[in-house]
Amino acid sequence: MDFVDRVLALQGDSPIHKFSLKIEDGNDPVDPNHIFSWILNVLQRGVLDLDLCMDLIKDCQFPAEIFMSETLVRLRLNNGYGPTIDFEDVNLPKLKSLHMDSAHLEKSGIGLSKLLSGCHMLEDLVLDEISTCLWDFSSVYVTTLKKLTYGWGGRDENTKSVSFDTLNLVYLEYVDTIANKYPKVNFGTLVEARINLRISDDQIWDVRIKAEASSSDHSESDEENDMDEEENTVVNATVFIMGLSNVKILYLSANTLE
Repeated sequence: MDFVDRVLALQGDSPIHKFSLKIEDGNDPVDPNHIFSWILNVLQRGVLDLDLCMDLIKDCQFPAEIFMSETLVRLRLNNGYGPTIDFEDVNLPKLKSLHMDSAHLEKSGIGLSKLLSGCHMLEDLVLDEISTCLWDFSSVYVTTLKKLTYGWGGRDENTKSVSFDTLNLVYLEYVDTIANKYPKVNFGTLVEARINLRISDDQIWDVRIKAEASSSDHSESDEENDMDEEENTVVNATVFIMGLSNVKILYLSANTLE
């Protein structure tokens, strides 16, 4: 800790291009306020590339100033159990790459649209295993976005609504449960897509119940059975899949095909 203090102090106000910090508390907890003073220091000195991999035991929050930087071009946050992420406003006018791995958001109400609202030049977005970010409504409307990776392999909830309007997207990697609806899916010039959609345990249970109810009645006509089958569909990914119609390279998981 003293060593880092001395290094930052000796440099004065000279610009910093990249700052990478990796900390895991373990059995030797650190003082979060001391750590955050380093982050504020480099932000004030116009850091361009900020990589923070921090797993702290104490209950604390990342400095909100991270999301109000007018110099950041690349930001990566990996914070495990803490610190948490909370912000009122986002203003990252030069940010081109945003990676959030195992990020822990303070409030489930912080929507994806809110997070992206201040990223006007974003080209690369990675959202991986954001454990507490249960967005009911997710929308990705970023005209500059070229690469999108979203992965939540362990989630068993279904988002109510997911929309995409990314005309310049060329690469998509998407792992999640199927949303209840997809109001808008516009991927424009998509070149490569890797899709792993699956249904939740609750949806699997609903499918089994409806299948058993349908098979118990053999007196209906074929036409009536077809109508019932359509009405009994628990989830439907047709709109999302049709949005990929212009893709050149497509990978579909076994779950997605099923």
